Amino acid sequence: MVADGVRLLDVRRADEVAAGVIPGAQWIPVDELPERVGELTRDQAPMLIYCAAGMRSAAACEYLTEQGFDGLWNLAGGFSSWSGPKGKLTS
Repeated sequence: MVADGVRLLDVRRADEVAAGVIPGAQWIPVDELPERVGELTRDQAPMLIYCAAGMRSAAACEYLTEQGFDGLWNLAGGFSSWSGPKGKLTS
């Protein structure tokens, strides 16, 4: 989790996730999002969505907005730009 109350959603492919993940992120590949949207809650907590570079996460934000989600943020620059708590990653 980036900060209290902020959710992370990783929409990268499996081969990209194998390189590392941001701790606490939920992983749903963007291609599976329509089938798995029920795994996400529509609470009021902000959700930071990321992919490798920002294009797929932008599409995910658009799709989730259409599905009634609020408080969505796209991580500009994607996973490679992550500079959260000390740029922490796990494998």
